[in-house]
Amino acid sequence: MTKHRMLYTRVCWLTLGAILATILWLLATGRPVSTALPDGFSQTFSSVEYASLTSGCTDLPPSPSTSSVPPEPCLPGPILLPGMNVSRQVGPVLFVLVVDSREARVNAELSMGGAGLTGLSMTAETPTATFDLASDGQRVRGSLGAFFCAPANTSHVLADFNIEGTHDDNKHSAQAYRGDLIRWQSPTTSVIASYRQPLLPDLQVTVELLEPYKPDSSNALTAQVSFYYATNLIDRYTVMATATPVTLRKSKVGPVHIQGGALSFRPATQEQRGQLSLDGTFQSGHNLPNHYAGSIADWSWIRGRADNCRG
Repeated sequence: MTKHRMLYTRVCWLTLGAILATILWLLATGRPVSTALPDGFSQTFSSVEYASLTSGCTDLPPSPSTSSVPPEPCLPGPILLPGMNVSRQVGPVLFVLVVDSREARVNAELSMGGAGLTGLSMTAETPTATFDLASDGQRVRGSLGAFFCAPANTSHVLADFNIEGTHDDNKHSAQAYRGDLIRWQSPTTSVIASYRQPLLPDLQVTVELLEPYKPDSSNALTAQVSFYYATNLIDRYTVMATATPVTLRKSKVGPVHIQGGALSFRPATQEQRGQLSLDGTFQSGHNLPNHYAGSIADWSWIRGRADNCRG
């Protein structure tokens, strides 16, 4: 009986020692701290890492800095997927950004105090949006630039702006900010732009200008052309820059007939705009055939994603 009691006492002391050692280790290394990130993301940092990230992390590092020690960079958050949206607070300015689910497009709005600005949009053709907003003695002006990158890199939005204001002592101050607001996963095929052209009351043609990414850098733009009767697909073509136009097949869905025609793709250069032209004849029911000849999409020269990505 005495031997069993001694064994039990020894086990208790060993267990208590292990618990005390664990507590001392946690105090020395820092307990993990979980922090919430935009759009339901979460990430875990140690207490030391968490302190460095939360110290001014809602602000981008000011540039230029008057301090001899450069500020810690503010992380642009987790890597998003196309279709997601996120809010980013930079000093007194709140940015709300939405990455389009299909197109190479980012829509943005910002607010400061009681003032707001909506309708900012960045695309592959026009990747920069400028803004100028004033409220309660403060003024923010600058630009947002979207970098639609190849899949090897994450796409991102760069903010570059100044915040100016007057303090209670009538002293004027200004601070410059420059840094990435968000980043997202670059798709393999990027939809540069979308177009829609009615041909008949119940017939329309849509065009998606695509930039497929290939490691060999042969990333020429292509166009996906679709003909619809209401919401029903009649026929679809993939068109690219060739000397020979693509011939339309004769097809019919419901009362709508595609009687024939051709699609011609003219690539954009630094000297001319790109254009997709349609020359065809279409008929709905017993109505007379309608001949359409003209542009159904046009675009300016766009640098390839591999050449238009910062960092």
